[in-house]
Order: sequence, then structure tokens, then C-alpha cells
Amino acid sequence: GFWQCKLRYRNQQELLEVARGYKQRNLPISVIVIDFFHWPNQGDWMFDLRDWPDPDAMIAELKEMGIELMVSFWPTVDNR
Repeated sequence: GFWQCKLRYRNQQELLEVARGYKQRNLPISVIVIDFFHWPNQGDWMFDLRDWPDPDAMIAELKEMGIELMVSFWPTVDNR
């Protein structure tokens, strides 16, 4: 099916609004992709909780809509 991706979703709310918009318009969507700058610092392989406060709830809502989530991780490793 169709994969929705854009350069950047700034936060959880924006991504969910896009997904809900597809469903409200009865447009097919199978996957939505979070591409970059979802992390707190380059090299952190986690969501920045300031902008993505509840990833589990976001994933659950997407699954309820029949949408899978793909998260793009950039191959940067922080040497801390």
C-alpha cells in the first residue's frame, strides 16, 4: 500500500493529524514514516520526548487506523 513520508514531522501531533486526515478523507495509507530530527541530539536513537511525548500511544492510535509506523534512524553514533 501507500507509504506517506515527508522530510520532517515536527512532532507527534503533526504526524497524527496527517494520518487522521488520510482516514477522514478515505484515502488509502499503509505506512507513515518519521524521517529525521525526531531525536534529542544527533546520535541518540530515541524520540525527543518534548516533541514526541507518548510514542506508545501514537503507535497504538496508528495501528487502530490500520497504519504501520516506520522510523528512519540515521547511522550516527555519539561517542559519549
